[in-house]
Formats: sequence, C-alpha cells, structure tokens
Amino acid sequence: MDSARDEQPVVETDSEIPCGAGFTKCSGRCVLLASNNNHCGACDNVCMGEQTCVAGACKCPAGQELCGARCVTLSSDTANCGMCGRACTSAEVCSMGTCGTTCAGAMCGASCVNLQTDPANCGACGMRCSAPTGGSATCVAGSCVSTCPAGESACSGVCVNRNTDLANCGMCGRVCMLSVVGATPSCTMGTCGGGCPAGQRTCMGACVSTMANDISACGPSCTRCTAPANGTATCNGMTCGFTCNTGFMMSGSSCVAMVSSTCGNGTLDASETCDDGNMAPGDGCSATCMVENIFSPGCNTAPAVRIRTTLGVRQFYRGTTTGASLSNNGSMRCSAEGPDLAIEIGSAVGGNLTVAVVPDGWDAVLLSCENREICSDRSDPTAREFLTFRVGAGTMGRMQIDGYRANSHGPFVLEVSLAP
Repeated sequence: MDSARDEQPVVETDSEIPCGAGFTKCSGRCVLLASNNNHCGACDNVCMGEQTCVAGACKCPAGQELCGARCVTLSSDTANCGMCGRACTSAEVCSMGTCGTTCAGAMCGASCVNLQTDPANCGACGMRCSAPTGGSATCVAGSCVSTCPAGESACSGVCVNRNTDLANCGMCGRVCMLSVVGATPSCTMGTCGGGCPAGQRTCMGACVSTMANDISACGPSCTRCTAPANGTATCNGMTCGFTCNTGFMMSGSSCVAMVSSTCGNGTLDASETCDDGNMAPGDGCSATCMVENIFSPGCNTAPAVRIRTTLGVRQFYRGTTTGASLSNNGSMRCSAEGPDLAIEIGSAVGGNLTVAVVPDGWDAVLLSCENREICSDRSDPTAREFLTFRVGAGTMGRMQIDGYRANSHGPFVLEVSLAP
C-alpha cells in the first residue's frame, strides 16, 4: 500500500470534548470526512485498493478506473483493455486501449504503456506517481505532478485547507489546541482560536457554567465554595457562603447542633436572642425569647421598647452595631468613633444597676447618654465593658453602645442586672 495512504487527517481528542469546525468524531477521533481514507464521506467507509478519498468520495488515481476492487489503466491493462473486463489474449498486448500484437509505447513487463503519461510508469517502468490523500497525481511529459483540490494544500501527504484545518492551521503541522478543559478549538482564516461552549465561561483553566450562583465557580474569582461539617455551600453571585443543615445552627464559621432551650430561665441559650428571666412580652424580650425593638439609632432617639429590670435577675440581649449609624461621638474620657446604638432601661425598684457589653471580637465602648464622661473603655480591645451605678425606684436611664474606632463594630451580648 502506498505510504501516503497511511497519513490520515485526524486530531486526537477526549471522548467528551466536541470536534472543531469541519471535523467529525469517528471512533473517538476527529477526522475530515472529505479526505480521510478510512472514513471517506462517512465514518468507517474505507477506500479500497489504490483509491484515495477526494471530496468525500473514493477515487482512483488520475488516468485510472476502478475495475472490481482494483484501479487499472484501461489504455494498457491486458485484463481490462479499453474497458473493464475486456481481456487480451496471451499473444496480445493492450496498446492505447486496443488489443494487438504491437506496442505503440514501451513494454513494462507484460503491459504496453506510455511513459510520458502513465502514472504507474512515469518516465520509466515502475516509476509510480504517488497522490496526496484527498488529491490526485498525473504523469506529464514523463514527470509526476501531484495536485490538491482548489483551496487546499498538501501537508505530510494529505490535502488540507489550511484556513480551517485544526491540525494544519495557517501552516503545515500547526495544531490548534486549547489549555482550557472543555473548550472547543477552531481554525479560522489560518488562525487558531476557540472557546467555551455557549452557556459556559472560563474559570481556572476549565469551562464552567455561567450561572452566577454556581458554587463550583463562584463570582469573578471563580472560587469553589466549601462549607463546614453539617453545612451546605452557597454562592450569592459574588461571594461564597454557607447555610447549616436542619438540626444545626451557625456559630461563627461552624455549624453546631441545636440544643433545646428554655425561654425565661435567665440563661441565654443558642436559639434565643434574649432571656430576661420571664416570658412576658413588652419588656424588651418577647414571650419566645426574641429581642423586641429595644435599640435606637443613638442617644437622641428613644427606642420603641424600654428594658425593664427585675431585681436579682441577670438579663441578656443579643444585638449588633454593624450597619448602625454614626449618631453620637464619645467624650473626653472615652473616644468612640464607630456606629452606635442606644438602649433605655427602667427600674421599678431601687438598687445597683450593672450594664455590660460583651463584644464578639471588636473594641466596644459603653457610655451614659445623660453624662458621656461616665463611660467604660478598657485597654483590652475585646474586653467586656460595664458600668455600675445606683438607681432609685421608678427611674430611667439611657446608655450608648459604641465602637472605639470607625471600623469597630459587630455583634454583642448586652447584660443587664439589678442588685439590692
């Protein structure tokens, strides 16, 4: 078999990756059906004998015709002289397609050939003209001339269109390949290109969904979102997050098991936002231990609900200054530049009132709205800040929860207690 027939225009590819423009996948390989001898015009359609695939059809070399399974030269083939199946006798030769006893050309073995035009004996007996795959070869004036179809060129014995061929894009041997997993390469006007399929984008060297909430490639940074144990990863279109599974609740960056709570027992359980030792609403903590509207934007505005103290009971309230306004500053004694909230505390009986703020990792400041020089700002930036002072029966006081610096804010637990 001619060595040129072993050159097959193919591109190796992963079975999950589509072929580029002009190629068809046959047996896991991207091939050109127009010129592939093993897949000519359709997958697994093999060109027999000396045939080659030209424009999707199996054809014999120029100057030959297919007789049975063989490509023959009708002008000199003694078994097919002038036409398929017309055989000359043993005493005759086939000369110019006619059986006779004389040869008008040259005898090459038992065949009478024209050395100037015979592609099987071009210029000399046995000098065969090899055609490129997808092209043709002729013998002109005793010399072999190979040609490819219009718009194609021979690369390693194969006729290809270098404007579109993925294996020979712009020049022979230039293979269009993409480092992005899942992307489809292309060759357009001799230049390699390609990209992700429709509905996908490039992220970290792979094609991924363009869905903004895709947890495998979240936001512009293409981050793969993860979640702690007992949690589920989320993506809001820009950043990753997580939610806790049923039966678990968020605690910092973890999901912890929910525990049963008893509202009104004076202990701040994980599922509660407040506990003031009772289940009466309207005193700052609801009947289900949820904080009522006890916080106001600052000292200049009274909150909707006033905290009512109970002698001998510690009361707890969760809150956060994140997102609060910058309503009031600090004092000469205590600097306070962060977002602030105010609370109002009423006492039906007299005693020693202690108000404390326990910040969750930020520098809090606690001040009296009536006299801002009465304040608490310990040197430890995450310390528990508290004030204790004597109050009379039926009195009311307002306190400010602030941050030491403008960026000092976050969640906190407010503790209120009244002792004799």
